Amino acid sequence: METKKKSVPWKEGKVISICLRDGIYILAQMVKSPYMVFFNLFSEDNSWEGVTLSTDNVLFCHAVTRQWKAHSPIERIKGVEPLSDYELPTRWIHTEGLGHRTREILVDGVKRSVVILGTRLALVERDMVDNSKNNAPCGLYHTVVKETDWPMVENVETMSVEMYPGLNERLYLCSVMGRNVNPELEIYLGRPIPEAYGTYVKILCGDKIPDYC
Repeated sequence: METKKKSVPWKEGKVISICLRDGIYILAQMVKSPYMVFFNLFSEDNSWEGVTLSTDNVLFCHAVTRQWKAHSPIERIKGVEPLSDYELPTRWIHTEGLGHRTREILVDGVKRSVVILGTRLALVERDMVDNSKNNAPCGLYHTVVKETDWPMVENVETMSVEMYPGLNERLYLCSVMGRNVNPELEIYLGRPIPEAYGTYVKILCGDKIPDYC
């Protein structure tokens, strides 16, 4: 993992690469701040010659914090044309209710307790381009999103704002799996957690991970 990080100012349409652990790079694009689009495009040498961005290779779109941008090893990529017709999603998963609960997950033979904020999830509709005060999340379903709803929500993002290194580990898992994975949502909904998610769980528990220090 690279340790020296160069500041890359935010600009809509700017294409960047992110260095993940094990020397894997992924392509992403800045859209409306603070949203970033991540692509199912990976490289071991940060070479992107001949790569074309399209909606077909979008993994997901999610908001990121300044902390994530400051700590992640990112680099502007000038040789790749940005995706010009991308529109922010309008369906999101909203965490509702005060309080928290915990879930025990087995990692390396040890039970780890993960704190889960909120008491329920709701599938909502919201225009993220509209900054008006009246643009509140509009509920689409009155029922709470449960594990059995996974086929309906597996490609819907939460309205959280991602931080380093949790988002970076999620992207690394996407490279390993070859598809979009959402460990946070899977943990929340009580789905079985693969052993490959061990490092992600440790990050949620506050462990210091050498690859991200």
